[in-house]
Amino acid sequence: MQRFKLPLNLQLFAEEDPEGEEQPPVETPKTYTQADIDALTSKIDALTNDMKRKALEKAGLAGADIDHALGYITGTSSEEIAASIDSMRDQLPVLARVAALTKPNLPDPPIRNPRRMEPKRADLGKLGEDTYQRLKQGGKLRRY
Repeated sequence: MQRFKLPLNLQLFAEEDPEGEEQPPVETPKTYTQADIDALTSKIDALTNDMKRKALEKAGLAGADIDHALGYITGTSSEEIAASIDSMRDQLPVLARVAALTKPNLPDPPIRNPRRMEPKRADLGKLGEDTYQRLKQGGKLRRY
């Protein structure tokens, strides 16, 4: 007994791949390692800092004041940086000077100064014997 009234052989209707034609290669998506991402991020940060420095020079800051004011400027595009500088134009010189004054002014260590001398470690066995002999000679030890 047949299960279906009109049985169909679906294999006859399946598409066949022509043997002479090659399939186009499937492109695999490029994967990035963490080192690649870190390198790109550092390049972006360097370019952003360069744009901030140039914008701060145009705003009238110079030298170390630019270095101190970089932390207060936000944005990654030139428009965002310009807007950030415009909003803080009166405060930037003051903030840069405050940052310069609060920075610790530590001297550089001397170049030819040797390392600090470490004390010699005492032999604890010898120290114990010497202490015992000293106490014995001083009459501080009693026998029970």
